[in-house]
Amino acid sequence: MPEITWTPEKRSVSALKELENNPRKIDKEALERLQTRIKERGFHDILKVDTDGFVLSGNQRKKALTALGIEEVYVLVPSRELTREERDKVILESNRNDGLWDYNILSEHFDIGVLKDVGFSEKELGIFDVGTIQDSGRLDEVNVESTITCPKCGHKHVWTHKRQMKKQN
Repeated sequence: MPEITWTPEKRSVSALKELENNPRKIDKEALERLQTRIKERGFHDILKVDTDGFVLSGNQRKKALTALGIEEVYVLVPSRELTREERDKVILESNRNDGLWDYNILSEHFDIGVLKDVGFSEKELGIFDVGTIQDSGRLDEVNVESTITCPKCGHKHVWTHKRQMKKQN
């Protein structure tokens, strides 16, 4: 079989065909969150389709785009027709998260509100022990410490947040 190369093309969302027997599902709440993210930051992703226009990766995003009335998006199209095995592998590989999050980097470089907003759950972040407050020396600023436990490896990390608080009498 010749090598596969993927080329970006602009396509009409309505012309894209939803994958039958798609192993990925989305509930109403998650679809609404996806739509909100697209409204707030624009659609900054790409769908993968086969040569017949069936969406291999991005069926849930297509649903959100359709609901939002977005008419055109970029897709990646293979240079040749895919075998059944290649097609199945692209479907599964594109929707699988093989990487692991580095919770130290997340805690040091990303705001917890942003992490929650993009879909991290409190369970994922291990935020169960919130409430140790230390006086930072200023009456209006305190450090709030959260203990975060990585759900994969069990590593515990203390996450310190600066919060503005008014002095209570």
